[in-house]
Amino acid sequence: MNLKEKNLRFLFWATLVLSLVCYVLQGYFLQRHQTAPMLTCFLILFLSYFFWLKNVHRFDFKDLIIFSVVFRLVFTFSVPALSDDFYRFIWDGELWVNGINSFAHTPREIVTRFDIRRLEELFPFIYGKDYHTVYPPVAQLVFRLSAYVS
Repeated sequence: MNLKEKNLRFLFWATLVLSLVCYVLQGYFLQRHQTAPMLTCFLILFLSYFFWLKNVHRFDFKDLIIFSVVFRLVFTFSVPALSDDFYRFIWDGELWVNGINSFAHTPREIVTRFDIRRLEELFPFIYGKDYHTVYPPVAQLVFRLSAYVS
């Protein structure tokens, strides 16, 4: 292996480790109001991705697959920091499980009409309490299936 290939291999591993650090920071430590650190992480991730695209043909495909799986596993136990829509996903799924059409009522109407403990727990976290759901039927099916599983 010549010097250029060694340098590229080092850069490949360095960008992977740096990306992993950025993913951990974004998933577990940074909040949405921390703009500068968040943008710095996004910039590092973008530049790393750009580097990988330019040099992907030089690296082992198996390594790329392993790291892509590791990058996804990093977020397994993190709570999304940039959006609180996931509360609405859970809400809509719980509605379907309880036999309520999520398109028929707003969250505020549901809390006042129905006595469902799980929904009362989620209500404070819902954005758009006076709006009907905006998620299409296929997404609603995914929410429903997720609620059944949990």
